[in-house]
Amino acid sequence: MATRGVSLHDVSIALRPFYFAVHPDRFARNPRVRKQNEKSLQVFNGYLNDLFPVSNTIRPTDVRFSILNKENNDLQDIDITLSGTDPMRIVRHALESCKLSTENIPVQSFSSAPSWAPSGSTPFAQGINVSNVDQDLLKIYLRKKKREHPRNDLGSVLRTSRDDALRKSKEAELTRLTLKDDIDDIKWRTGAKDVVWQMDWAESHMRRCLGNLSRLLDQATPKVKDTVIHALYKNVLRFGRGSFVCCDGSIQLGADNVPEQWEQVRLFPHN
Repeated sequence: MATRGVSLHDVSIALRPFYFAVHPDRFARNPRVRKQNEKSLQVFNGYLNDLFPVSNTIRPTDVRFSILNKENNDLQDIDITLSGTDPMRIVRHALESCKLSTENIPVQSFSSAPSWAPSGSTPFAQGINVSNVDQDLLKIYLRKKKREHPRNDLGSVLRTSRDDALRKSKEAELTRLTLKDDIDDIKWRTGAKDVVWQMDWAESHMRRCLGNLSRLLDQATPKVKDTVIHALYKNVLRFGRGSFVCCDGSIQLGADNVPEQWEQVRLFPHN
């Protein structure tokens, strides 16, 4: 039985360029497109959520988005068919429909051990032509291998350390890329000149702050949203200790505050 080696989080990260291209806020001046993309995103995300785990009620469906064609600076309609239970196929289809890069799509890993293989068996059993091997002998061998303890030698320790270092390096690179996407999204939505992190905390805390600000923009009333955008437009947004307007006109939001506290200090001046 094959199992997917990706999570809903992996899917969300792979779809970041797509979400950025179809985000309803990009079409604030076109209510029809904004409403269409918002509704289509709800259907699109709902279908993906039903794949983790796969729902019994899942049904194929079509969604339409409008994106900006950079070649002629005009709107272009794209239709995406949602079908099947392979999330990475849907991710690739969505990215290719928008002519976006697919090189960052994670590779799926599959497990295809025979149904009779004991739990925790080694990869030795995978890929063997069972018709040429006596199954009883193979079962005995696998049980014996399972009882054996892995050798605690220097070579295995070094290999484990190397694999762990490579994994952490890839995770750090992925964090940097997603953080850059988050910053670019805030700059695009508000017109901010730059976003600066002035804390010595981990970058994951900056992502949390950017996410809080993004949700504030999503959930705020039109008046409050316009006020926030007006305050950040062409200014530097800083995350540090405390929320206030800096002497140079830049805006600082408290990294240890929540959006409600940002609003309570009346950081953003009203017209």
